[in-house]
Amino acid sequence: MKVALSIFALASFAMPSEAQDADGDYNKMGKLAYAQWECAALAAKTEKYQKIGLYLFESGHQKLTGFVTAWNEGKLTEEDTDEVPIGISLRLIRGPTVDFSLGYMWAQFLAEAEEKTFDSDLQAPYEELRELQMITAEEAYREKKCDLLVERED
Repeated sequence: MKVALSIFALASFAMPSEAQDADGDYNKMGKLAYAQWECAALAAKTEKYQKIGLYLFESGHQKLTGFVTAWNEGKLTEEDTDEVPIGISLRLIRGPTVDFSLGYMWAQFLAEAEEKTFDSDLQAPYEELRELQMITAEEAYREKKCDLLVERED
């Protein structure tokens, strides 16, 4: 959890703002950013996928920064966003800053990943439950084919 929150803090200050001026395809931006953050949250629950998870987080952060900025500025229309996953809409809140809104969204993605991968009903030592969580998260990451979301620069 500390690693995942640190990822957000670093990206909030270190990300380029290319997406902030996007007048592009908000449907595509929203779908890709949602998938990237969903996978980044799963990767945060593993050891194996930490590095690629950071990339997915940063790429999704860049896209969502543009998306939330456009939303705050009233640039989004129903047509622009009719294909955006409901998970983005449900997590979209107005805050004092774009980073505040993104922080809230990221916390929701992490909470969902925690809920999907941690089985608190099992009677086992905490360390074993965490190990099982990592295995479950790795499996979910692979099933979603998260590696395909990495934008290759060929």
